[in-house]
Amino acid sequence: MRPNAYVYDLTERGKELEEEHTALYRKDMKVAARIAAIQELLKTWPGHANAAIALARFHAQKEHFTDAIDILEPVIFDLQKFWPDDLVGAGGIPADWLGNKPLLSAYAYMVIDLAESGDRPSAKAYIKDYLAFNPMDNLGIRQKAIEYTIADSEYPDALRLINEAPDQMSAYNLFGRALLGYVLKANDAEAALKTAVQSRPLVWRELAADKHRMPHNYNPGWVRYFSPEEAFNYHEAWSNLWLHKHGALLWMKKEGRKYIV
Repeated sequence: MRPNAYVYDLTERGKELEEEHTALYRKDMKVAARIAAIQELLKTWPGHANAAIALARFHAQKEHFTDAIDILEPVIFDLQKFWPDDLVGAGGIPADWLGNKPLLSAYAYMVIDLAESGDRPSAKAYIKDYLAFNPMDNLGIRQKAIEYTIADSEYPDALRLINEAPDQMSAYNLFGRALLGYVLKANDAEAALKTAVQSRPLVWRELAADKHRMPHNYNPGWVRYFSPEEAFNYHEAWSNLWLHKHGALLWMKKEGRKYIV
C-alpha cells in the first residue's frame, strides 16, 4: 500500500458526517436522543466506524455484546470496499495514519466484543485478519491472540506471535514466554521466568498475592509500563490462564521468588 493511504471514506460528505458525529458530544442531549442521532448517521453512512464504535460501546458497557457485534459487523464489511488490492503483504494498513484509525479500532472492538460474548472461533478469525493487515498492532489484539493460542494449546502459534511482536518487553510477551517454557518443558523456561520477573517484579507480586486491590484511577484501556496498574491489568487478564495450565501458577510463584530483589 502506498504511504499515507486511507481505507476510510474521506469524501466531502464523509467529512461532513464525521463532523456531525463529533458535534453530538458538544451538545447537551439526553442519552436516548444521542443514540437516535448516531443511528441516523449510520443509516446515512453505513461505514461510519466512529459512530458505530460509539453505539457499540454503549451496548457493551451494559454487557449486551451481541448487540455491539451486530452494530460493528456491517460497518466493517462496508469499509472493505475501500481496501486496496495490496492490503496484505505490502505493509498492511498504516496504524499511525489517523485516517485508518476508525477501521482498526472497529476491528479491535469487534475482537473484544466477540471474546466477551464467548464466541472464541469468530474472535480468532478477526484476530487473524487484523494482525495480517496491522502487524504492528497498537490496540492490544496480539495480546488476546497470544492468550487464546496458549489457552487452546496452540503453542507453536503462540511462540510465533510472541517472536513477531514489535514490543518484546511488554509484560504479556515476557510472562507469556515463561508460561510457554513451562508447558513445553523447555530448557530455557526458568531463564524466561527470570527475565520476566526481573523486568516486571510488580506483575510477579500481583500474581503471587492472595488479595488484589484495584489501583486508584485504574483504566484497563491505558496502563503505563512498570506501574501497579500494569500489574493489576496483567493479573486480571492472565491469572486464569496461568491457573488452568496445571502447576504453572505454583511454579511461577515458587521459582519467581528467587528473582525478586
